[in-house]
Amino acid sequence: MVKEANYFQIIECIKNEFDIFEKCFKSRINCDIPEQFREVLELYFSKKGKRIRPALIFLVLRALELEISEKHYLLAFAVEMIHNATLLHDDIIDNALIRHSLPAINVVYDSKMAVLAGDYLLSAALRALCELENSKIIKIQTNSISRLLTGEIGQYFEKGKPVSIEQYIEKSQNKTAELFKAGILSALELSSFNNTAEIEQFALNFGIAFQIRNDLAGIEDDLKNGLQTAPAIFYSEHSKDTPTYSKIQNSPAIAQTKELISFYSGRAVENIGFIEDNLFKNAIIDLCKIINQC
Repeated sequence: MVKEANYFQIIECIKNEFDIFEKCFKSRINCDIPEQFREVLELYFSKKGKRIRPALIFLVLRALELEISEKHYLLAFAVEMIHNATLLHDDIIDNALIRHSLPAINVVYDSKMAVLAGDYLLSAALRALCELENSKIIKIQTNSISRLLTGEIGQYFEKGKPVSIEQYIEKSQNKTAELFKAGILSALELSSFNNTAEIEQFALNFGIAFQIRNDLAGIEDDLKNGLQTAPAIFYSEHSKDTPTYSKIQNSPAIAQTKELISFYSGRAVENIGFIEDNLFKNAIIDLCKIINQC
């Protein structure tokens, strides 16, 4: 979770791109929607998220001095829909009560409606991806979704079992970082940009840091759901006591988790070192910095 005020100041440099994306988003999400289903999506999207995945796509393209086409906006929409579909399904799995500071769909309606909403968003993403008419992008995105599900399945079966920090990092890469990577690599594919190795590593390191930061902010909820995240794992390395929110907060586990965030966000900055300094590269670096502000 990044700090909202700082975040929107940082991405001001892509305001024009974001405005175009929002128009694309609204037109696509309202396309062919069943009338009785409209209020469900209006509730879910009534508080706009940070759209950090589209933001990174636009920032990376601008930092590399690449043009942004209509197809890039379509891709960004698909990536955002995949992400939101997973959030709706995650809320069911975690029995979540709140999403974006509002009651979760599974609370306002029920789990069945939340499943249908997630499936609808996924279908919207698939329609958009098909319109790109690029088999390589389809492969990138399907591999990403497969890895994401692998991470979710692994997390389910790890509940109540000891988890190493290495297993946690692998799960974070699968659950979160892979979607960042898939979005950015797909955008570069649309631009016929081939020098992707360092950008790919940037996306993975950024995504891992982003997930650890979210887990640091969500310790209490994760413990209730039996999830082993970095703070609980580090706590268990120092104590045989059952980890609780208060115990973790007063232990070295918090500092260790912050160090881990710093490590991965630092690596992300190093990965884009080859890009010449410009406004958009500096914005990406600033995003890495605010992830680091715990």
